[in-house]
Amino acid sequence: MPRFPKIAEHAHSVSHRVYSNLEQRALAKNEHAYRLHVGDTYRDPVPAAQAERQLSSEHPGLHNYAPVHGEPSLIDAFIAYVEGRHGETLNPDLVQVMSGATAGLSVVCQVLLEPGDEVLLPSPFWPLSRGVIATKGAVPVQVPFYTRLDEPGFDAEAVLESAITDRTVALYINTPHNPTGRVLCGATIDAMMRVAKRHDLWVLTDEAYEEIYFDREPPDAVWKRADIRDRAIAFHTLSKTYG
Repeated sequence: MPRFPKIAEHAHSVSHRVYSNLEQRALAKNEHAYRLHVGDTYRDPVPAAQAERQLSSEHPGLHNYAPVHGEPSLIDAFIAYVEGRHGETLNPDLVQVMSGATAGLSVVCQVLLEPGDEVLLPSPFWPLSRGVIATKGAVPVQVPFYTRLDEPGFDAEAVLESAITDRTVALYINTPHNPTGRVLCGATIDAMMRVAKRHDLWVLTDEAYEEIYFDREPPDAVWKRADIRDRAIAFHTLSKTYG
């Protein structure tokens, strides 16, 4: 009788159906569940971003494999976007196009993390971030954070510092935040970056929701800070910005 290969041990550390289970419980009580954690949109994409308008006859080679680094015209468009929004000019060599930000995070974690390494994961958090880290054999260290920011005397730096061990290698930061919608203030980000620099951590900065912000002046991206730019890896996504 054939024996199937076993599943890697770290795969068992990944929980599943977290929000789906909550949704089923709500439906059982005839309540409606609003799936804010998905970050999906109710709007149609802008005409230029609609796939059915991209005809192969007008874009020769559209059906072929793309360059590993990413389609040059797409990289140029992203660089122009960053320059217009953030006033920063990126070196094209620092831009990598992936099949979604989740795939990008997975590849980065594969490169940076060894089994047993720890990543500080301020909670609550986007569900897949924990799973991506865990499937690399690393340990997502959940730190209650975003829902505590308004507590009297809350010290963001001390809270993160208390979670540091000799296996900590990275800090995951997300602002504007999924799922709370919280936008971190400059002082809080400063505190988080002091911890990252003190312990020589990678900073994994999730910028997926940077355009879903409705105040007068949008916040600066975390990766723009000169003192941490050499340790920051930013994740952007077309789906949240363009639907």
